Amino acid sequence: MHIKWIYASIVKYFDAALTTKHFFNGEDEADEQGKFIEIKIYGPKKERQTKTETCVEVVIDFVIHTPKSTPDVLMPHVVADEVDDTLDDIPIFKLGNGPDDDPGAQIYCLRLDDTEPYVFLGPVDKETQLNRAVLRAYYSQSIE
Repeated sequence: MHIKWIYASIVKYFDAALTTKHFFNGEDEADEQGKFIEIKIYGPKKERQTKTETCVEVVIDFVIHTPKSTPDVLMPHVVADEVDDTLDDIPIFKLGNGPDDDPGAQIYCLRLDDTEPYVFLGPVDKETQLNRAVLRAYYSQSIE
């Protein structure tokens, strides 16, 4: 299992699926004031199932940021619907430019196992003019 293939495939998948501006794992979004999604990828975590089979698990948090001052009070919920509509199995390709990489070769799919209910968290704080909401998705795949 190559962590870079999993990470790069997740980034590629959501880059293509989401129309709202988004950032992955700590990219510099600190100056953002409009609506955007911060995508936090946890994992992959490997757990040996048998001598020949390993389970790969990934958790993805989608932290939705929307302007607090917007007249559209439903904006966080609309963005959450956009994220929810993209949640599906994610194909994992050998993305990269190294000797073992082959961007056209799909090696497996991470299965969408579960999601946690959407949670609207409200304003970040008094200084920051953003509301936040969170969606979480759980993915896994058994590989040999």
